[in-house]
Amino acid sequence: MKKCYFSNRIYKHTVSRDVNQELSHSLQLYNQAMRTAYAWQTKHLRTGNKPYEGSPHLAIKKRFQLDDYYANSAVQQANALRTSQKELQVLYLKQVDVTLQSIQKKLKNERSKLTALRKMKQSIMAGKPKLHKRMGYRMHQTASGTVYAHHRKNETHIWFSLYLFEHRHLDKEIKRLKARIGQLRHRLFRQEQKKEKLRRDIPSALFGSRSFFRKQYTMCKDQKSHAAWRH
Repeated sequence: MKKCYFSNRIYKHTVSRDVNQELSHSLQLYNQAMRTAYAWQTKHLRTGNKPYEGSPHLAIKKRFQLDDYYANSAVQQANALRTSQKELQVLYLKQVDVTLQSIQKKLKNERSKLTALRKMKQSIMAGKPKLHKRMGYRMHQTASGTVYAHHRKNETHIWFSLYLFEHRHLDKEIKRLKARIGQLRHRLFRQEQKKEKLRRDIPSALFGSRSFFRKQYTMCKDQKSHAAWRH
């Protein structure tokens, strides 16, 4: 078997115009064959019906009038793309599972906080205020009366009456936690939908448009002069 360890790069301006046209036509035809083979595979997986007769290799060869080498390469490249998409699908499912676990953990913590605040609210309404010490709430006795404080890592908030503590802090925190839980539940629902879609749907590939083709090898500042760059 012959092996190639070195190759010389051929520039378009160093070959004749006829050779350039022939190379462009061959590449265009090959890419069309590869996209068609991929589209046939996708349709077969989604509907269960084969849009071609016989093997994909012979169908591609017959439709585009290619030899065995180009037809087989196009089909194999389409198969490789399908395989890579399956691997990506598994990776995306793992990422969604990690996101779901994170959201569920946050949702559990926020619900625990809301339950604690509601119990504090009920105790205040019953006339026997009991503050949740694990959340940093304390009652301090001073010369002027009872002071209600919320100790946090870098700051402490103080209220000089139970009424102010209840309505300026406790009610607002309960409302905020309700909204936060609603947002987390919505995120959880969206991620579950995404997971179900990844499991159910057959993925497809975007081969790009003319704009994407120009961006592939052309700098952003030269996109408008793609024709000049091409020649």
